[in-house]
Amino acid sequence: MKLNVALTGVALCLSHASALTSIAEQAAASARQSHKGSSYVSSNATTLLVAESQQISLITLEPPTRRLVNRTPYLGGIDYHARRQRVYWSEMATGRVNTGNLTGVQGSSNQSVVELSPKVWRPRRIVIDPTTDNMYVLDSRGKTIHVVDLTRRWRTVISEGELKAPTDIAIDPEQAVMFVADRTRILKSNMDGSGSTVIVIGKRYQIRALALDTASKRIFWSDVSYHRIKSANYNGMNVRVLVKNEIGHAYSVLGPAQLAYCHGTLYFYDDVYRKISAVQVERGVRKSDHLTLVYRQLSVKSLRVLNCDDGAIAKARNPCDGAKCEQMCLTARKVGDGVTSVCACDVGTTIAEDGTSCL
Repeated sequence: MKLNVALTGVALCLSHASALTSIAEQAAASARQSHKGSSYVSSNATTLLVAESQQISLITLEPPTRRLVNRTPYLGGIDYHARRQRVYWSEMATGRVNTGNLTGVQGSSNQSVVELSPKVWRPRRIVIDPTTDNMYVLDSRGKTIHVVDLTRRWRTVISEGELKAPTDIAIDPEQAVMFVADRTRILKSNMDGSGSTVIVIGKRYQIRALALDTASKRIFWSDVSYHRIKSANYNGMNVRVLVKNEIGHAYSVLGPAQLAYCHGTLYFYDDVYRKISAVQVERGVRKSDHLTLVYRQLSVKSLRVLNCDDGAIAKARNPCDGAKCEQMCLTARKVGDGVTSVCACDVGTTIAEDGTSCL
């Protein structure tokens, strides 16, 4: 009986391994093909920027290697500003948002961007708008969204009193839209916080993370309640299931959590199996039954693909060019073929009647 159990376990392990194709065969090949001809993406292998429990790491896919960038506790969100060549991260327990480069551990380049008491806010997620150099911070304690000017460090609040249990945030500056995962629902609004509507909702949903395919205007989300990763268009329609827990299959998904998308590849972290995997998608549809194992035995709090710019954002006009704002200028909304801006003021001051000055 013991021998039969052991043989069965070996067979399952072999079946599990065969279901996961090699990184070199799928993820790296797809990345090279997608990046070909783009001057905005490195020709090197795809690299993931990972916020773990106690450190920031870089994971290169070909060959699969992991390099420590910075040791820091209580990590929340993470993002990378390609033009500034700086990584930004939040520390939920300390209330800080910091920045540094990718060249070394605990480097002298580390700087504080925001320092607030953890009793006041809990910066769970961050995302950067590179066209305006603004950073959006999701505060899960105050259930608000803050915008921080990365140059002058001013800060304003654009969403307050509407969120219930926010978990993630994603933006598309070219379309001037913002998405917020709020546990059982996904909200869509303009990037100045106006015009908020619910586009996805489910009473039993536990939505953990979001990712965007800006080229196809598709949104991805992970739902740990149903053990699934889904996609829909920007209006919440045409919903597709990309990954789900399937009984009897060698590969199962039990804790789909963090997400990142780049050029036809959706990367996801399973916090039950503690591994990052990838699936090939096209316009929200899964292209293959195979899943690619990227890296295992790690604890991921946030996930990004380094330098995954298809050129649209890099070429996008800054809507704040020419604006006469005294303090902050934010991307506002899409109007026709263009994107508008709006002035805002640092916390503690208010916008004047002229719409540009601060009082």
